[in-house]
Amino acid sequence: MRTILTCAALALALGSAPAFAQSGEITIWSWNVAASSLKATIEGFNKQFPDIKVTVQDLGNQPTYDKSIAGCAAGGEGLPDIVTIENGEAENYWSQFPDCFVDLHTLGYTAEDQAKFPDFKRTELEVEDKAYAMPWDSGPVAMYYRRDFYEKAGVDPASIKTWDDFIAAGKKIQAANPGVTMTNADFNGDSEFFRMIANEQGCAYFAADGQSITVNQPGCVASMTKIKEMKDAGIISSADWSTKITNNT
Repeated sequence: MRTILTCAALALALGSAPAFAQSGEITIWSWNVAASSLKATIEGFNKQFPDIKVTVQDLGNQPTYDKSIAGCAAGGEGLPDIVTIENGEAENYWSQFPDCFVDLHTLGYTAEDQAKFPDFKRTELEVEDKAYAMPWDSGPVAMYYRRDFYEKAGVDPASIKTWDDFIAAGKKIQAANPGVTMTNADFNGDSEFFRMIANEQGCAYFAADGQSITVNQPGCVASMTKIKEMKDAGIISSADWSTKITNNT
């Protein structure tokens, strides 16, 4: 059965384990910025390991998940050596296909290496004493906006300091730009918009020990309440994250 490494395990898998093969090929499945970032590391990697050919395949987000799950379900058939996944998707893999992944401890991933990452990024990639993946980033949240929409409404982006400011600005911007919505969220799919606000409030869905649901806590309730205020104010619509960009609205 073919097993795979997950996340950015490339440098660790070979760079810290000189006893392993010094030649061969490595194939990585990834997408978008993750794929381009991995490609950017190949030159430096090959300075240390010139006889190892690294190929990063940019499959797109959903195809990466679909193909890797299908490969695990088929006993490892057709899988790459490494695949990048998001932390939020990790448990889906570990619970369904624990034998599909390599324990990175067997490849030189030490407690010292683990300590370099914040617990919130690392622990959900581990099951008991096994580390099926290692983190390589902690993505920030950025708010993109249309400058012309703001200028037409007379709204200074720098004046938006709180979510209440965001709601007030949204009303002005929409009034000045008919057909435009301040923002959107995927109400029927990914809970990303809620999670972004909830993280500011220290909200977690589950207790750290995984034994209880903790979403009914003040920080989580405040976050959901604020999103409801946005909905009631009419400044947020239901759509996936790229729809409004694609439609230029």
